[in-house]
Amino acid sequence: MGTSKKEPADRKKEGLKFEEKNREHRAELKGKQEKKRAVRKAITGKQAAWAQKGIEEEKQQEIKSKKEVVEFKKRKKKTEEEIKIFQAKKKAEEDRLEVRRKEREDERKGQLEYLKEMSNRNRWQINKDKKIQEAESKKLSKKTEADRKVQQTKLQSDVVQRQKMRTAQKDGLKKRGEANIKEEQTIVDIRNTARSDQARLKAQEQTSTLQLETRLDRDRAIANSYTNPAQKQMEIRKVDMVEKRERSRVVSKYKKLAEGIEVKANQDIQRVKREAKKTRDKATSDERKGKAAAQRERNQTRLQANKDSLQKKKTADKLEETEIIEARKFDVTE
Repeated sequence: MGTSKKEPADRKKEGLKFEEKNREHRAELKGKQEKKRAVRKAITGKQAAWAQKGIEEEKQQEIKSKKEVVEFKKRKKKTEEEIKIFQAKKKAEEDRLEVRRKEREDERKGQLEYLKEMSNRNRWQINKDKKIQEAESKKLSKKTEADRKVQQTKLQSDVVQRQKMRTAQKDGLKKRGEANIKEEQTIVDIRNTARSDQARLKAQEQTSTLQLETRLDRDRAIANSYTNPAQKQMEIRKVDMVEKRERSRVVSKYKKLAEGIEVKANQDIQRVKREAKKTRDKATSDERKGKAAAQRERNQTRLQANKDSLQKKKTADKLEETEIIEARKFDVTE
C-alpha cells in the first residue's frame, strides 16, 4: 500500500526533471543562436564567407538540434511510455506481491491457528495419555500390592500352622510321656505294696505256724504223759490229726490271702494301664485335633487371602476403568 501512494509523487518528480532538462536544452539553443547573431553582426566582409559558413553550420546545427529535439521528444515519449509500462509492471508486481503477501499472511495466520489447535490437541492428548498411564500404573501397583499381601498372608499362615502343629505335637508327646511315667511309677508302687503285704502275710503265717507248733508241742507232751499206752497212742494220733488239719488251714488261709493280694495288685495294674492308655489316647486325639484345627485355620486364612486379593484386583480394574473414562473426556473431536 505504501508503494502505491508513492507512485504519483515519483511520476511528478520524473516529469519535473524532464521539463527542467528540456528548458535547459532550449536555453542552450537560444544562447547559441544569440551568439551566432552577434557573431554575424560583428563579422566584416572578410568574415562573410565565414558567416555564410557559420550560417550553414548554424542551419545544420539547427536542423541537428531540431532532429535532436524530435529525437528527444521521441525518446521522451518512449521514456514516458516505458515509464508507464514500467509503472504498470511495477504496480502489477506490487499488486501481485501484495496479493502474495496477503496470501502468505493468511497462510501464516492459518498455520498459526492450526499450530495453536494442534498444540491444544497435543496438550489435551498428552493430558489424556498421562491420566490413562497413571490409571494403568495405579492398577498394576494395587494388583502387585494385593499379590504381595496374599503371599505374605499365606507365608504367615504357614508359619502359624507349623507353630501350632509343633505345639500340639509337643503337648501330645508331653502328655503321653507323663502318662507313661505315671503308669510305670504307679505299677511299681502297686507291686511294692503287694510285695510288702505278702511279706507281712508271710510273717503272720510264720507267727501262726509257730503258735500252732507251740500248742501242738504242749498237746503232744500231755499225750506222752499218759501211762496207759493205748490212751497215749490215741492222744498222740489226735495231736497228729490236729497238726495236719491246722497246718493245712494255716497254709490255705495265707495262700488265699497272698493270692488275693496278687489278684488285687494285678487288677490295680490293669486299671492303671487302662487309665494311662486313656490318657495317651486322649493326648493323641487332642494332638490330631490341634493339627487339624491348625490346618483348617491355615486353609481358611489362605482362602480368605485369595478372596481379598481377588476383590482388590477387581476394585483396581473398576477404578482404572472409571479413570480411563474420565481421561477420555479429554479426547478432541476432528
